[in-house]
Amino acid sequence: MASSSSSSSASASTAQGGLREQLRQRQQKWFDERAASLERRGALEELGFGGEQYQQLAPAASNANANHVSASMPSAAPQQPQQHVVVSQASAFSASHSAIPPSASAAAADPSAILDKITERLASRMRLELKSELETATATYQKNESQVNASMESYLASEIASHTCPICFELMLAPTRTPVLLFPCGHTFCDACLRQHIDVHGKGRCPVCRKSIASRAANVPLQQLIQSYASERNRVRPAVQAAPMLSARGVTGERSPGGTTDTKNNDDGDPNPDAASYVRKHRTLTMRRRILANEHTDSSVQLGELRRRLDASAVVSAHLAEEEAAALDRVRHAQEELELVRSHLQRQEETQRAVQTEMSEVEARVELLQRTLAPLDDELAKARYMVEAMAPERLGELDGVDNDDI
Repeated sequence: MASSSSSSSASASTAQGGLREQLRQRQQKWFDERAASLERRGALEELGFGGEQYQQLAPAASNANANHVSASMPSAAPQQPQQHVVVSQASAFSASHSAIPPSASAAAADPSAILDKITERLASRMRLELKSELETATATYQKNESQVNASMESYLASEIASHTCPICFELMLAPTRTPVLLFPCGHTFCDACLRQHIDVHGKGRCPVCRKSIASRAANVPLQQLIQSYASERNRVRPAVQAAPMLSARGVTGERSPGGTTDTKNNDDGDPNPDAASYVRKHRTLTMRRRILANEHTDSSVQLGELRRRLDASAVVSAHLAEEEAAALDRVRHAQEELELVRSHLQRQEETQRAVQTEMSEVEARVELLQRTLAPLDDELAKARYMVEAMAPERLGELDGVDNDDI
């Protein structure tokens, strides 16, 4: 029972659809005939024919046009576009002129002249319509092209701006933050962070993957790309700000809270483009967290090593403090000995000065005595000479006296 009712409803719907299609075809047929009649009347008026002559030619042309359209119209023809209607009108006009009786054509006007005039009017109308459509299409294309260019500039600017250092999140722009490529892992960092990581902290591993760094070199292609973007930033930025979102497939760039630039590709198949943005943000933050976690691990290891070195240094410092105390004690004893030696030395110097003074006095007395003895020796020699001359026999007495004196 339910199946029979549903089949009846389907048959009724099909019948209604066929009836609507027939009504639509008849309406379109009437529109075509009406347009052909108006075009024919306009052509006759341009050729100089009045209302009576048009009334004489109109019945035959209308009948012929109706027969031609009804014969050429299929039972289920689809609706034609605007430009095809004009061509069908021209075909209807040709058929109507060929169907006009010879008497009516001879009495009124030359059918070829009327057909030429109608063709000229149709051609003029088609040119105007094509020109209007071309202008509309050109304007639409230029508008779409400007939107696409602005969106592409926005996308390129966002892509280039996304090349930030994973450590400091700054754009790797020369000369202070030149992008440097690590070998063999292939990760890129800015020169400032890499020098801080390797030269200052003395670490020879990649901050991301922890592989040993064999060598490093400037990432010249990326550097040129970022430099070109930076030099044209003032030109690209207004386009980025003015670029509208494309409804079907838009590309925008937005700055994330962490300082990176997220690029958002609003694909038709992506039901939630914001989720893709957060996925990229999560990926960026994950890389930064990995770097910071590796840095935390290295810093913790370094802190433990520094603590061990501090403990060892404390032990050495305690031992050196003991050595210092012993050395100070030895220095004190040596100082006392030095003071004693210095006191003895001072006394000896005083003794030397006293002896030297006494020796000077004795030397002066000796010199005085020598000067005194010299004349006495002369007198003694003279007395001996006189004794020898006067009484030689008494020289013996002088010898005894001399020996006693000596």
